Amino acid sequence: MAVRRPLTLKEREEIAVGRARDEGVREIARRIGRDPSVVSREIRRTVRGAVTGPRPRTVGPHSDVGALNGRC
Repeated sequence: MAVRRPLTLKEREEIAVGRARDEGVREIARRIGRDPSVVSREIRRTVRGAVTGPRPRTVGPHSDVGALNGRC
């Protein structure tokens, strides 16, 4: 099984620059020496975060009830 090596800050910056230049996923992947799926995953991750914002910790209409009761 292949080892998943995390993207470096430099690689993340290169992906962002490539997207700003309207380059394709394969072109960016070739330039930074990564698999296209890694680049695609990073793009999906950053786009989702930019559009929806951070994900909430809790969900539901009474999610803050514990905090009000001092239990959290």
